[in-house]
Amino acid sequence: MRAMMPPAALLLRLHRAGVAVRVNGRGLRVSGGAGALNGQLQAQIKEQRPALVALLVGPVAQLPVEIEPILEAWPDSAHEACIDLEDALAVAGADHAPERAFWAVCGEV
Repeated sequence: MRAMMPPAALLLRLHRAGVAVRVNGRGLRVSGGAGALNGQLQAQIKEQRPALVALLVGPVAQLPVEIEPILEAWPDSAHEACIDLEDALAVAGADHAPERAFWAVCGEV
């Protein structure tokens, strides 16, 4: 049995592979160029569909008032992941993309 990647990691992987993910009603619309969606990615999308929808349109907490100390403690890789994920969320049509990216990187989405 393969391990499921977190929904934020899956969205980022799909975005980097050129696969478009958008919420369509209560489901997802996924499209990509020829060969962009292999069987493993298709299986991950199927398994993670509810979590992906929640990531894109579910409730999201506001950013902490004292965010600077948190961000200063992050390694560069976390900053890069947050920026890339924010872009992927925005492209997917998510509202509050910065907040969603922050909480996903913090592990609370």
